[in-house]
Parts: sequence; structure tokens; C-alpha cells
Amino acid sequence: MKPVVFLRQRIKKLTYSAMFLAISLLLPQVFHRFGDLGRILLPMHLPVILCGFVCGWP
Repeated sequence: MKPVVFLRQRIKKLTYSAMFLAISLLLPQVFHRFGDLGRILLPMHLPVILCGFVCGWP
């Protein structure tokens, strides 16, 4: 029973990591559409930090 729970946790972390990676790639493109807003806010770092908090250390 324990390996199944461990596998679910790994799949969940992998899914969250993929979602945050997609957000971190798309968010700067959206912010750069509004001029220099992307340079001011550095939007790529926000999803990476959130991913670290949500997924934790391996």
C-alpha cells in the first residue's frame, strides 16, 4: 500500500512542476505585451518560487 501512495505523491509533484513551468514560460510573454511591465516585475521568478513552496524539496 505504501508504494502506491508514494507514486501518487510523485505524480502529483510532477504535475504541479509541469504546470508551474508552463506558467513561468507564458507569464513573461503576457507581461511583455504591456510594454516595460515585464522588466519591472520579473514575472518568471514568481511561478518558480511558488513551485518551490508547493512541491518542496525532493
